Amino acid sequence: MPTILFVEDNLALAQCLCIELETEGFMAETTPDGAQALRRLRQPEPVDLVLLDWDLPDFSGLELLQVMRKNNYIQPVMMLTAHDAVDHKVLALQSSADDYLAKPFSFDELQARIGALLRRSTSQKQSEKQLAGNKPMESHLLGMLSSREREVLQHLGEGESNAEIGEALCISQETVK
Repeated sequence: MPTILFVEDNLALAQCLCIELETEGFMAETTPDGAQALRRLRQPEPVDLVLLDWDLPDFSGLELLQVMRKNNYIQPVMMLTAHDAVDHKVLALQSSADDYLAKPFSFDELQARIGALLRRSTSQKQSEKQLAGNKPMESHLLGMLSSREREVLQHLGEGESNAEIGEALCISQETVK
């Protein structure tokens, strides 16, 4: 059962969403701020996906995301926020968010996006295990890549063109190159 950590300071929204996620077969947890989220991520029980609000009481979700990535937290992160401006979306995705969904949102869309992120993450972990079993040096090098770079590499390994990869990951062909 995948574990989802929802970092959200709106307690009512967090509780409602966690109940919905648990109904759909996920283990859902919530923290109201970035400091508690980092404490949770340091615990030995794994988190498979992080849903992250932009506006948190201690620092922004974007700052939390940057701290997570600097500390090698590789879980997929979806920004789930009321900030719906294109500039915010672009900034979050360029800062290594794996997806972005603006509030208000459809639960069906959220569930579909969660499923896609978890599938991609599982596929990536399987590929890394295969590489680790065959060539330890390649596995070490994979660990040095960002999550976005590993996604591009995964698609390249599946024989997709730059255009196909760009379309699948919502990035330009130049970024793929």
